[in-house]
Amino acid sequence: MCSTFAVCLVSLFMAAGVAAEDSFVDPLEAPAEASPLAQHSQLLAIARAGSRLVVAGMRGHILYSDDEGRTWSQASVPLSVTLTALSFPTPQQGWAVGHSGVVLHTADGGQNWERQLDGRRTPADMIGFYEGLAAGGDEVAARLVQELPVNWQDGPEQPWLGVWFADGQHGFVTGAFNLMLETRDGGNSWTPWTHRLDNPEALHLNAIERIGTAFYIPSERGVVFRMRDGEERFSALQTGYAGSFFGICGDERVLLAYGLRGTLYASQDQGETWSALPPAIPVALTACTRAADGRFLLAAASGHVVAVAPGANGPVATPRDGAPWPLAGIALAADGKPLGVGMRGIWRAEQ
Repeated sequence: MCSTFAVCLVSLFMAAGVAAEDSFVDPLEAPAEASPLAQHSQLLAIARAGSRLVVAGMRGHILYSDDEGRTWSQASVPLSVTLTALSFPTPQQGWAVGHSGVVLHTADGGQNWERQLDGRRTPADMIGFYEGLAAGGDEVAARLVQELPVNWQDGPEQPWLGVWFADGQHGFVTGAFNLMLETRDGGNSWTPWTHRLDNPEALHLNAIERIGTAFYIPSERGVVFRMRDGEERFSALQTGYAGSFFGICGDERVLLAYGLRGTLYASQDQGETWSALPPAIPVALTACTRAADGRFLLAAASGHVVAVAPGANGPVATPRDGAPWPLAGIALAADGKPLGVGMRGIWRAEQ
């Protein structure tokens, strides 16, 4: 069973016939190929950069639209690995993360991207950081020095699954097996945060969001990690669910953690207690956005869009028609209509 939706969806695409090239070229060194079909390729993330929309996905494809998703242009990207998540704290400054430990940065709203980090450099940086702490007697750091190398024993394979930036300087990336980094200088340097999570089993960190006055990270085994303002580490919140959460969204009223088989858990006290909502649809929920009227719209692996609205006894989830293929990301156009990305590229609701 998949514990991250990005891994599940990539496996699905490969099973559907997305085959590797006969002659191998390292995707960390091969620029994303320009193609008129890129907007119909497999895409995993969508974000707003001011008035612009930006999408990203397999083969390093990144595209942008300045007319609310009616037409798209392909960005210049220096590699062709699968990209899993996007963050644009300003209309110009943005970050994309993905497989092979890749972190990309744009300073022009997503038209041109540069590499800031990949998994070939991360092992030495992280292990060196924890060796320094261990030399000062830090027992957790000493354990990490022994445990972390297994993540890269077969090369730079571990993906980043989440990215969040407050502005052009401060941000986090999260990934598989409890890997987490922070930057305070726009990605020029990164500080490990693996020791700052209550995660001794190295559960995957599937996304990261700031909601209200706290950061939240959805994970495996029904765990959501939380760090409130003034705290310096993430604590583990138990929801009562036994499976994986792919994402989390919310506002000052409610948190929604979502995952496999339509699983949707809600908290109305900043994560202290959780309750399961009746599944609106029996397939994975993959992404979430908040509408202007306060509802939340969640993308589903069936292509449906699930609307979550307040009810007399708590949030109520209702499915509605969406794309004719699996969705992995969702956003809103200026007119409030949903846009999605997924197995066959970009979907735009017309009604």
